[in-house]
Amino acid sequence: MAQATPPFLGDIEQEFSGARFRDRRLGERLVKVATALSMAPDASFPRALPTSAELEGAYRLLGNPNVTPDVVLGPHVEQTLNRIADLSEVLVAHDSSTISFTSEGHRGELTPTRGEKQHFMLHCSLAIRADGTRRPEGMLAASYHIPTDAKDGALQKRWSAQVLDVHAGGVAPERVIHLMDREADDYEVLALLKGIGGRFVIRVQHNRKLEEGRLRESAAKAMFQAEREVPLSKRSGKAGVKQRKVHPKRRSRMAQLAISSTRVCIPKPRASGCEPEELELNLVRIWEPEPPENEPPVEWLLYTSEPIDTAEQVLKIVDLYRTRWTIEEFFKARGARLRAREATVGRPSRSGKRYRAALATRMEAAAAKERGRHSSPRTSNDGPRG
Repeated sequence: MAQATPPFLGDIEQEFSGARFRDRRLGERLVKVATALSMAPDASFPRALPTSAELEGAYRLLGNPNVTPDVVLGPHVEQTLNRIADLSEVLVAHDSSTISFTSEGHRGELTPTRGEKQHFMLHCSLAIRADGTRRPEGMLAASYHIPTDAKDGALQKRWSAQVLDVHAGGVAPERVIHLMDREADDYEVLALLKGIGGRFVIRVQHNRKLEEGRLRESAAKAMFQAEREVPLSKRSGKAGVKQRKVHPKRRSRMAQLAISSTRVCIPKPRASGCEPEELELNLVRIWEPEPPENEPPVEWLLYTSEPIDTAEQVLKIVDLYRTRWTIEEFFKARGARLRAREATVGRPSRSGKRYRAALATRMEAAAAKERGRHSSPRTSNDGPRG
């Protein structure tokens, strides 16, 4: 009996059909490779493309200098913009992931790391429905950064650059709520968002000096407004020293969180060349008053443009921030944290371009399938786990 064709496969061709190649055969091959990858998004290329002809076709496609990440993702971005065109409000989660590869010979345009590994950084902006389903509608921007350990501040500019990329697609700032983790706690990012009339929820990283005291001191004095029970996922504590400090080991549990809010005025850092001299921001504090014995207490501080006057409003901000974890699910689903056996195309190459194009193809190929998994609303206690 013939196996039924999965319904999402009809979307795959639509996602890729707008790729602008002079040679139409490249576009046809791209659709074939993407369709195979969408059936097995976690498989290596040799496993997803089992015949020698299919595998060789993928090698030729990804080795072609005209097959770049921007060309591959261009039609997907256009389709994403079409999907969100009629939405009055859309969430855009921004995040980065480091893509690592074990040794298969030196690859140009990749950064060496420990041992024989090489890597680069992928930064994405993912559009998500704001209707409670947390359904990802697709990427609005993606960029690749090498090296990942730049010290001149250039790497930090990726956050601002993708905010501008999102709105360059024609999405009005008042329709978008940008969701970012603590690495985006940057005065220039905040100033840009305020300057364009943007909306945002951004986790605080820096305990900035205010006119009176420090930021965390001001947050601790804020009046209690609401409480929320949320599930917390288990953390193994196997990450590096820096990550263990930020995300310590913990058991999974239900946490009873308290929520308060206040308004703060943060001054421009001396080293910053942007305007204005200060920013007025809403600040929400979420914390665990009574954590279990021997468990690290939860505490988040969030900058936001959203109103904070009522319990309902601050609870919405908590749920908005928790929606940011959708992009981490997105990375996992598309293999953005791939091991070499999952990410490589099975053949050594001296150019990192092939690997970035392969990753772009893999991410986009699974888009329709992933969207189908987010078809029903979630309650405030449903995952992802905070």
